[in-house]
Amino acid sequence: MVSEKKEAVEEEVTVEEVELMEDQERHVLASMTITKHLPWAAGAGLVPVPGLDLAGISAIQIKMLADIARIYDIPFKKEAAKTIISSLIAAVVPAGMAHTASSLVKAVPGVGTILGMTTGAAFAAASTYALGKVFTQHFESGGNLITLNPVAAREYFKAEFETAVVNQKAGTNAAADDKQTAKTS
Repeated sequence: MVSEKKEAVEEEVTVEEVELMEDQERHVLASMTITKHLPWAAGAGLVPVPGLDLAGISAIQIKMLADIARIYDIPFKKEAAKTIISSLIAAVVPAGMAHTASSLVKAVPGVGTILGMTTGAAFAAASTYALGKVFTQHFESGGNLITLNPVAAREYFKAEFETAVVNQKAGTNAAADDKQTAKTS
């Protein structure tokens, strides 16, 4: 009797429902990937050596984007990702200038180092979150690295960056909230 009910349920599941489940699973995995990389990016922002922090943050963001691309079965090109990242980060200027300034301020002994590290960590986490969200949305809509238009994605990047900054100030984790929302959908 139970096996008959199980077969009936299995037959009722449509291809669209399976694809929807796969899409939801991918979204959850992408959100988990973003969440996993946030503390690493923030940690790289804490590196007290000017310039070395930026290199670390970039490497972590590229790794995160490669992982998200793999989740969506999208071919990944490191150079294309670097170009897109640079363009999107430019969207949050003057905040982007603050990030560069935070790296340079670390050269000032004492207070400069502490201030630069704090600002750098916050910017690194927020920009990493926003990049992850932009790429996730783009891949979910059927895009790839070649079709992502950084200029067109800038407004969404800015909005996600601002969301991350607000959540940092409130002490919440937007990526974890996204993951929880996706699980309950």
